Amino acid sequence: ADPNAFGAQEARATGAVAAGLSKVADAAQQADDDLNEANARELDTEFSRRARERLYNTKDGYLSTQRGRNALDARGQVETDLDAIAAEIATRARNPRAAQLFHGVAQQRLSSALGSVAEHAARENVNYQNATSEDRIQEEIDNAVSAYGDPAQVSAHIDTITGELQSIGQRAGWSADSLQNRIHR
Repeated sequence: ADPNAFGAQEARATGAVAAGLSKVADAAQQADDDLNEANARELDTEFSRRARERLYNTKDGYLSTQRGRNALDARGQVETDLDAIAAEIATRARNPRAAQLFHGVAQQRLSSALGSVAEHAARENVNYQNATSEDRIQEEIDNAVSAYGDPAQVSAHIDTITGELQSIGQRAGWSADSLQNRIHR
């Protein structure tokens, strides 16, 4: 019996058409994947630029301009701003897959930026604490001089000065000997 009589030729033709359609579908899927990846990279590039601007701009960038207490007060707003920038940019993804790809890289970039913000705030907190301690020390020196005739008042001001020096020393990691040398200067 001839296999063609039982539809073998038609089956081979149908198989060839199915294989061809599968290749077309694979090519179309690859093209769509490529577009999604390109869109995600485009969005990430914009997020990188805008986050850098928000952090490092010399006129109002958080890391470039905020010092001491101002850095502490502005931290929450800059964190909110960075989240909002990422969310706004994500709305321009071409489809949910591109949005998912962008979200993955944006979360890494956002995490890094927020880490930089947290480190800056921690350093500036120490600077702020030291500045307030130094101001308080100067005020207590002035008060001690003004109260020179009252030994109890002078002693109280010196105790406050000593406490502030201990606070500075603790933040700076001074040894006990180093602290004592600074107190007795």
